[in-house]
Amino acid sequence: MTLLEKTRSLNRLLQRSAGHPVDFDEICRVLSELSRANVYV
Repeated sequence: MTLLEKTRSLNRLLQRSAGHPVDFDEICRVLSELSRANVYV
């Protein structure tokens, strides 16, 4: 997966939550998958 594809994936997630409370668990899960590391917010 290229950096552009990773950025687009994260952008899609953030746009879906526009106007709604942010689901930090989902953001952490996606960031963890994209960066292949543990993510804590």
